[in-house]
Amino acid sequence: MSLIPSNFSFIDREEALKQCSESQFLLNMFDDPSRYCLVIRDFSKLMIPFVLGGLLEAFSVFYTFTCVCIFLLYKQLTTQLRNVKDFQDCYRLLHAYEEIVNAIALLDDHLSYSAFVTFLSSMAGIFRVNYALIFAEESYSMTLIYSGISGIMYLNMFLSITLSASAVTEEGRIARDLIISLPRKFQPHYRELKRILGCNFKREVVPTLWKMYTIEKSILISAFGTLLTYGILIATLGNVQIPKN
Repeated sequence: MSLIPSNFSFIDREEALKQCSESQFLLNMFDDPSRYCLVIRDFSKLMIPFVLGGLLEAFSVFYTFTCVCIFLLYKQLTTQLRNVKDFQDCYRLLHAYEEIVNAIALLDDHLSYSAFVTFLSSMAGIFRVNYALIFAEESYSMTLIYSGISGIMYLNMFLSITLSASAVTEEGRIARDLIISLPRKFQPHYRELKRILGCNFKREVVPTLWKMYTIEKSILISAFGTLLTYGILIATLGNVQIPKN
């Protein structure tokens, strides 16, 4: 049994061209092509930042989720380190700490550059949105909506990466201090624990931005201070009037 009705027929080429030539939409487009070019331009200006921002947002979600998982592991480890009573548990806790540190090192080796790019992009996006809202001569409703959504998206990326990674850094330092204090807690095994710590736990491993800058809470003050400084500088340069000869 055929699914196509018996009275159905395909439109031939000449009929299709005739219908296209009589289309009011096509006639209007060719009468005033600049109008539709502006629509395409505005659509591109709207979509390109959101596509790029979506990619950065996806990375920030993954990076934040990973940092939150590591933070929870650190939190559980520090709780057990504070309550450890048996020397045999020290080996288990030291092994757990080493595994967490290796996970952070792997994260930093593969994603520190991407975190750096996302961090800078979010700062640039926040600056651009604030500049557009403050110094724009004419503000339309769509411009305000677009700027507001973009600003929230960039601010969310910036805060999620910074706060999650800085929490890992802070909790990791607490765990490291507790690990280093184990030899004093178990004096009969002082030398053995000192030897293990000296061989395996010399270097502090924390999340960084392209292995140049440790991600901690102080980076928030530095970043917002930088944005404020450049904003004042550009505003000052914009108000400078060049004298006419």
